[in-house]
Amino acid sequence: IVGGSHGIGYIKSGNYNHLCHYDPSHPENRIEDVLRGPDGNMWVSSCSGVKIQNIKSCESIPVQGLQGICARILFSYQSNVFVGTYGDGYYVWKNGKTFKLPNDNGNYLSHVHSFLVDELGRLWMSTNKGLLNTKYSNIEKYIADSTYKCTYQVYGEDDGILNSEFNG
Repeated sequence: IVGGSHGIGYIKSGNYNHLCHYDPSHPENRIEDVLRGPDGNMWVSSCSGVKIQNIKSCESIPVQGLQGICARILFSYQSNVFVGTYGDGYYVWKNGKTFKLPNDNGNYLSHVHSFLVDELGRLWMSTNKGLLNTKYSNIEKYIADSTYKCTYQVYGEDDGILNSEFNG
């Protein structure tokens, strides 16, 4: 499944096949990312939020708690969907609920461009100001108790990274 300025489609045998049309004259329809979510549905992110798209009917439903944000990246891990935004931090959808996750002290996590969970259980996030990580278990603890303080390790130019802008 691929998303573009005109909607959602798929590529088969080297050819693009269109499924759902979006009006390209509306900037909020510009698709940033598409993901088959843990619920089996197609998740679509844009700078107007995140929605779940029915590929057969082309109808979409906004994901509660993710409307009106500029959602740049979607990442599925252990039945959760992580959402990185442009300017509004990062979120996780778990069991039908959306949680805004805590920022770091330097506000580096205001723009999250990608996610990765490594074999040691660390969640890595690329940002405009460096590469950050936290233990995935910290995220689970925060979801269970929003007073839990997540800690982040930040890697940037002081750590030998020549360009700390990881925008994709």
